Amino acid sequence: MLLTGTTGEDGPHDWIYLFEQLGGLQHSQRYGRAVQVFGMLVGFVAWAWAVLVLWLAWQKRKGSGDE
Repeated sequence: MLLTGTTGEDGPHDWIYLFEQLGGLQHSQRYGRAVQVFGMLVGFVAWAWAVLVLWLAWQKRKGSGDE
């Protein structure tokens, strides 16, 4: 479905085919876990960055005497 538009009914799913061709089907669970952990790390870094930007903006406003 992801690449060819088929659902796997008339052949293997695209990811299964790609992993088989690359010789990595036996490690596919590890790859999936690594992508999940990487995504969680990216999300955490984005959250931390947003907190930092808001904190710096608050500090700047606090120091400007606009209160």
